[in-house]
Amino acid sequence: MDRLIVYPANEEQMLALQAVLETMKIPFEQKEAAHPGHVIDGLIKSSKEVEEGKSEPYTGIRDMLDPK
Repeated sequence: MDRLIVYPANEEQMLALQAVLETMKIPFEQKEAAHPGHVIDGLIKSSKEVEEGKSEPYTGIRDMLDPK
């Protein structure tokens, strides 16, 4: 059987989904997201920048703090 993965945007949506699933006697498990949404968004943005050749190699913290 196929599975669904849903991403409720807020607590209200989460509670509504849980109520529907419980009413329909559909088993479910709740897991905490591995990473917050803003972290995932940053990773996606960074990956796109790499694909577009807009990235620079990391050479060390000193170069980042004292650019030439």
